[in-house]
Amino acid sequence: MNMKIGKRIRVLFLAVAVTMLGTVSEVSAAGQGYVNMNAVITASPDFQQVGKSILEEQARLQQEFNEKSKEMTDQEKMELKKTLSQQLAETQQKLLQPVQEKLKQAIKNAAKAKDIDFVVPSESVLYGGVDLTADVQANMKK
Repeated sequence: MNMKIGKRIRVLFLAVAVTMLGTVSEVSAAGQGYVNMNAVITASPDFQQVGKSILEEQARLQQEFNEKSKEMTDQEKMELKKTLSQQLAETQQKLLQPVQEKLKQAIKNAAKAKDIDFVVPSESVLYGGVDLTADVQANMKK
């Protein structure tokens, strides 16, 4: 008789443990979100403006290179190209930094609104999670 009670208690504890484990994973899954970054960037007026500005700066630097390099040696051309490439990289960083911060805040706000604990790019998700893409796009337009 004692063996039957002990066995029943173990089965009961096992059932409770399995039930709790299922509950924990459900709670955890509810706190996961993802964002299609390509869709957000493509739809964002801020990113579009930064893209235009970078292309304009690239064209300006190319023109500067063409004008200055006419009478230069190959070594001088390589040094000028390196200098202008660094200028372009600095310009890109300067223009992108505030928009990246805005994107980070837009993701954070969308996650908070839906009680999401962490967010990953949609390309990293195989199954589950909450799609925050539309919310982030809306936040980027504010």
